[in-house]
Amino acid sequence: MDGVPDEEYMYVGFVKVKLNNPKEDGLVSKEESDDVGFIEDRLEMESLRYRNGKYIGRIITQGEVTFVYYLKMDFEWQNTVEDAMKHFGEYSYEFGSRIDSEWEVYQKLLFSTLKEANHYKPSCLRQSQRN
Repeated sequence: MDGVPDEEYMYVGFVKVKLNNPKEDGLVSKEESDDVGFIEDRLEMESLRYRNGKYIGRIITQGEVTFVYYLKMDFEWQNTVEDAMKHFGEYSYEFGSRIDSEWEVYQKLLFSTLKEANHYKPSCLRQSQRN
């Protein structure tokens, strides 16, 4: 990705969605594959509507999908997530954000070496709120 870090987007935001029927290995089942795509699309739509975020990618592990965004400001992140997730009441989720001006999550978690990935887990994303 060009321009990493991008000084316009100083916050990392995430939405962690618990899968209802993950495969035995914790990945997305065929039955939930469409739902995950619809959630991803709705989050992107609301992020564009609020003009606050840039979708970076997703991590699927242990029966959860974590969608990662970089945000200009995080004060409307809660509204963005809630407006997207109100269409998916059958899924529990949590979300949060924090300052990450160096795009550390992007560089070390999403595009890390195997050694780094084992050290740097999604739990580094603090200040989460559960729904």
